[in-house]
Amino acid sequence: MSVPGSEPGVPPVAGVEGLLAGFDALVVEPPRRRRHAALLLLAREDSVVPGGSSPAERLLDGLRARCVDSEHRALAPLTSWPPDGRSGDGGEQVRFYEELVEGLRNTRPPDGGTPRFRDYELMRTVVEAHLTPSGGEARAAALRALVHRARYPARPSGPPAPGDVLPWFGQLALWAWSVVAQPVSSRLIGRRMMRGWFAHWAKTALGATQRDFYQPAVQLTAGGRLHTPEHVDAVLTRALLADLDRAFGRRWLSAWRRRRTTRYVLLLAEPAGGRRARAEGQRVRGFLAAYVAAVQQHRTTGTVVVAVGGEETCAALGYEVVADLSEAAEALRGEGGPLVGRAVRPTAPAGEPSPTAVRWLREHPKLPDRAGPRRPPARAAAVQWAATGTALAALYAGAGTAGLPLPMFDDSDRPCPDGQFLAADRHGCLGLSDASSRFAGSSEQYDDLLKIIHETNREVAELGPEHEVRTVVVMQPFTAGSTFSELVEGGVLPELRGIALQQRQLLRETANSARKVGIRLLLANAGPRFDEGGKVARLVVERANRENIVGVIGLGQSRPGTKEAIRELGAASIPMVGTSATADSMLEISPQYYQIAPANRREAQAAVTFLKHQRFVRTESGDRERAEAAVVVYDPADPYSLNLATGFRDEFRRQIGDRITAVEHAPDGGSLNDLARQVCAAIVQQPATVVFWAARAREMLAFLDDFTDIPECHDRVTVLGGDDLTNSLIREENPVATYPALTLHHMAHAVPGIDAPTKEAETYVRLYRAEFGEDDTVDILNDGHPALGWDALKVLAHAVNIARDSGGTIFHRTAVASTLRGNKNNIQGATGVLDFYAGGRTVRVPVDKPIYVVDDRSDGPRIALKCGNFGNRIKITEWGDGYPCPRD
Repeated sequence: MSVPGSEPGVPPVAGVEGLLAGFDALVVEPPRRRRHAALLLLAREDSVVPGGSSPAERLLDGLRARCVDSEHRALAPLTSWPPDGRSGDGGEQVRFYEELVEGLRNTRPPDGGTPRFRDYELMRTVVEAHLTPSGGEARAAALRALVHRARYPARPSGPPAPGDVLPWFGQLALWAWSVVAQPVSSRLIGRRMMRGWFAHWAKTALGATQRDFYQPAVQLTAGGRLHTPEHVDAVLTRALLADLDRAFGRRWLSAWRRRRTTRYVLLLAEPAGGRRARAEGQRVRGFLAAYVAAVQQHRTTGTVVVAVGGEETCAALGYEVVADLSEAAEALRGEGGPLVGRAVRPTAPAGEPSPTAVRWLREHPKLPDRAGPRRPPARAAAVQWAATGTALAALYAGAGTAGLPLPMFDDSDRPCPDGQFLAADRHGCLGLSDASSRFAGSSEQYDDLLKIIHETNREVAELGPEHEVRTVVVMQPFTAGSTFSELVEGGVLPELRGIALQQRQLLRETANSARKVGIRLLLANAGPRFDEGGKVARLVVERANRENIVGVIGLGQSRPGTKEAIRELGAASIPMVGTSATADSMLEISPQYYQIAPANRREAQAAVTFLKHQRFVRTESGDRERAEAAVVVYDPADPYSLNLATGFRDEFRRQIGDRITAVEHAPDGGSLNDLARQVCAAIVQQPATVVFWAARAREMLAFLDDFTDIPECHDRVTVLGGDDLTNSLIREENPVATYPALTLHHMAHAVPGIDAPTKEAETYVRLYRAEFGEDDTVDILNDGHPALGWDALKVLAHAVNIARDSGGTIFHRTAVASTLRGNKNNIQGATGVLDFYAGGRTVRVPVDKPIYVVDDRSDGPRIALKCGNFGNRIKITEWGDGYPCPRD
């Protein structure tokens, strides 16, 4: 039986929903995510089923119906054999492939265009060829001519005859084209085939590497040594798969290829019965054997094959026959390798149908919608051609003013200065800058800071000959963000403020002592999300000796590009000091990488210690209670967010209990309303619930908007945010004033505007207010970012001066790296003691780095917890009413 409204032939037995779900997922899987092609073999009894088809064949019919809509339009490119349910011509091997190709040409989505079967048509010409010459070279030449005539059937093969339709000069031009085109096209075809699958097959078949296409191809023609059913199956199958894979390659001027997002589906049924059926079954077995070999030997991803075969076919392929449909789903997913060696024998339904299967079949009657453009192909083609023409006209009309690197212009018209390159999206320049001008594509908000750095660099260059000068690189995503709020939230602009102030302070110290080294800054733009971090790092390495580069600071994101940059710089022995907090795994990439901000593990310990002892959660009655449960909101795609959330969950379970709910939320996906309802449900279940926000800070403000629309929670929520939730953002948005029922605290690495416990911190605050006080309308001073930037350059410059004292005027970056690892770099910073040596060993983060919990009130921030080694004999080990601070 089948389910009304579902595909005919699909039995509602247990496990069929997993099989169909696996089939759907494979067919509509986007091309870029595919790992390999798939084969599902459905086994049936070799005896003919009286009065109808076998369960395997009925399931195959159901899959066929699943791939077309109610109006018989294909939802995915599809071919079936035997065609249209009729018996194919089993006596002709090539005819079998022709029927497969004909089905793929005709049964396809209307907006996908007709694929070109270039390799298949070439190999079909080869295996059908009957060559008369006897010598090897003569037969190869004859094959070249035959292939050329098959590709250009209308070309004349001799001198023009008088009286033809074209005038004599037109016929002469056609004849000359034929003479020139044959050797050229033959050579191009040969080079293409020997760079692809054919070279591997020819080497395997002939036992030696082949350099020419036509010599081994001759062996496939009639009478050739390789003209056997097995070899013909092998080359025609590989050629067909290569063409289908090529059909997914995107081209700018093809409006059809972008719409080919579903795999090609091949549904084969091996007939059962007499001699003719055995011959047809041999065709199916030959194709399946060739398909299995091709998938295992080549990276082909464009097809899904479902075949019904008898016991002989299963044995020939070495497939184990099982009866569990769940194993069929596993086979379709390809778990365990490109092709799982199991065949599934469907059985007729017995007893009551599975309710799960019935429900699934009704809810999913056809293939799901495929991804891809929705504009009709003809209109899309017109738009693409018009856009291409407009772009070309703009390139040649605008030339130098267009800012594009065209060959006709000299270097003065390059879009990016020396040491920089155009971003992949062509929006902005990435690479290195001496701060004389901002990076193309970056915000004008950097202009004032760049003036300070450029002026300081100029004064460093003018120091007397008694002073050594070394370069420190600031690597950050300078073209990420455009508005002031975005730049502050990203942390790059605030950190650059602290770095610029520290460089100027170092210049004052250098001018008073000949033993001090002048520090010049070089900016390195790695692009948004550090996309080009590795490439920019290689530029730094190339210039390291010429520019006297002794270290890199910044690197404040846990991105793949950041990791690649750390590897490149570490391999060149360039020491790095990270500013902002990153995922703890970043500390393991290179021994040359250090970090000023405390590790996520320490931040999580401080957060949970605060929740354990502080009556922090405001209940419905207005009373304050200790947290008994927590909801952790994090971004699973952000390594920093995931690492902080994981550390908090582990620490909460260790110190408080197991009542913790993890909720994933990515900034570019997911419903904030759903998130708000999950949080509200947790608060209703346990009023003493705190929300630990490890996701991006800006998303929390949008979450609060949705949360206040849920009446069950009465706007009441208690939030403890990670260090991404900065004072500047809170000052700008003031969420506590907007949402009176909100209780908000956040973690911080420094709040020097309200807590400057050392002389160094006081100096930093004084200089910051003198330079930026009037512009600091959103309280950037109380963010940790500027102070961390100040300390990062300070600790690296201190190591440079020690290396200079130890090695004289000639010292290398390796001496600086050695100093950072040693026990002579213990200095006082604005955010605490900066020392990467403790307990007789090198550490990546200073031990007991200060950490805060800040109470965010509508009238300004207050300190709720303060722990760590601040220096000047200020080492705070307890907070509140004698509660212990977390210790490293």
